[in-house]
Amino acid sequence: MKNINILALICLVFSIASFIPLVIFNIDSSLWLFTFILAPIGAILALWGSNYFLLIINVIMFFAVFLIMYGLEFIQKYFSV
Repeated sequence: MKNINILALICLVFSIASFIPLVIFNIDSSLWLFTFILAPIGAILALWGSNYFLLIINVIMFFAVFLIMYGLEFIQKYFSV
């Protein structure tokens, strides 16, 4: 089961790494779409390995695109000068 948890952690790290160019550097590339592939795989592996912390983090990473888009719209709407 330890190898499965390591694979879930690797999926989490790669999904975060594929998300960085969009959020941090504001680079328009389709690399962030790997988050939709890797995060569910990591969540399934974490569930299979009974690591609920990795499961929750992978699910949050799956929905992070929508949360950040909503957050940016909220900031632009209410806090723009």
